Amino acid sequence: MLAIAGVSAGLAAGFAERGLPGVAQAAVGAAAGFSIMLLFYLGGALGAGDVKLFAAIGALSGIWLALSIITYSILSAGIIAVVILINKRQLLARAKQMLHALIGFICLKRLHLPKQDMIRFPFLLAVIPGVAAALWELWGKGDLG
Repeated sequence: MLAIAGVSAGLAAGFAERGLPGVAQAAVGAAAGFSIMLLFYLGGALGAGDVKLFAAIGALSGIWLALSIITYSILSAGIIAVVILINKRQLLARAKQMLHALIGFICLKRLHLPKQDMIRFPFLLAVIPGVAAALWELWGKGDLG
């Protein structure tokens, strides 16, 4: 329900600000956020709620800020995953496993990563610093201020 409200608010704000072109801009942002994160969902890396959240983020922020938030969120997720692996003392073992998977992909053209070995944590923990970094970048460029 929150994602629907976010998309609706983005569409309404777009209409209030620029009319139908604003609605189209919000719709493109929502579609971009949704479709990019849908790929991660289909790969088993995210839940459906994260996909809907990024549709709302895209509708509210527009495509370029949404893409920046996605990028920073994914980078944050990687940092969080490394911290978790260090804490569990599994970093070297996982790095070796990833190297073997990469070599197998290069040589055999198939990638095999067991899903049960995936690191799980709420992706929102990576979205929060992702939003902060994207807004910091905008602020640094003078676009927020």
